Amino acid sequence: MGIAGPVLLVFVAASLAAWAFLKLAQSSRKDLGRRLELFSRPFRREEETVLKGNNRPRWSVGTKHSGWLQRVEGKLAQADVPLRVNEYISLRVMTAAVPGLLLLVTSQNIALAIQVTLIGLLIPPIILSRRRRSRVIAFDRQLGEALTTMANSLRAGFGFLQAMELVSKEMPDPLGTEMARTIKEITLGVTVEEALQHLAGRVQSQELDLMITAVSIQRQVGGNLAELLDKIGHTITERERMQGEIRTLTAQGRISGLIIGCLPFVLAAFLIAFNPAYIGMLVNHPIGFLLLTIGVLAEILGIVLIRKIVAIDM
Repeated sequence: MGIAGPVLLVFVAASLAAWAFLKLAQSSRKDLGRRLELFSRPFRREEETVLKGNNRPRWSVGTKHSGWLQRVEGKLAQADVPLRVNEYISLRVMTAAVPGLLLLVTSQNIALAIQVTLIGLLIPPIILSRRRRSRVIAFDRQLGEALTTMANSLRAGFGFLQAMELVSKEMPDPLGTEMARTIKEITLGVTVEEALQHLAGRVQSQELDLMITAVSIQRQVGGNLAELLDKIGHTITERERMQGEIRTLTAQGRISGLIIGCLPFVLAAFLIAFNPAYIGMLVNHPIGFLLLTIGVLAEILGIVLIRKIVAIDM
């Protein structure tokens, strides 16, 4: 298979390793109590520090790390990936260094090994970003029904926190999990407004921001909260319906982009299998390597442009 064969095998192995590592970490902490335990640990440490007489707690939400580490920690929380920051960094190093070193040993091609290392370095962030996006989509699909349930609970005489607790028990992940985390924060002493802001920061959903803004205004000026939640839930449901229609209308463009994006990789795999010497020039020759790099960048740019064309914001 020449050199191009190991390149493809190493790239696939790195992708599968990153995906398997994240799935293993996710499945190892499925229990809700353990995830809430991890999330509430900063609050307990803050309480312990206050009880010891220190007026400046060392721990608070969002201040455990700073700068880039804080942003990574936030992304892990938004994706509900139960990894610490150092574990995630170790994963990125592993998916980048291991394939690159193996390829360097097998092919003695330093330039190709560097390219594979850079690709391996990008695999975990791509998987993390896709998980974050899919989690937000799933949350938005559940939010309309959850708000209707909360409105009915308020009409039945429940309080706002009782309605949230009911939703956390009745709704599946991700909405049920996030509501349970919010209830846990409130029981640990965080105000309702702050807990809702933390919820908005974890989920990063426009529909949720709309709900939290309306609830915050209602708690300040008063009004019928049940009716307000009913209207917001109806609005979110209608927006989700319209987005479904838009996805149906743009399906042809998205499928065309998928086919065009996958075609070069399918063709490359075919040539590697049946005529490796033909495609090996792209790896062995400096000009071929340059053309391969330009082609990959153009491919990525084309996929991004097609996604922008078929994406319609509401």
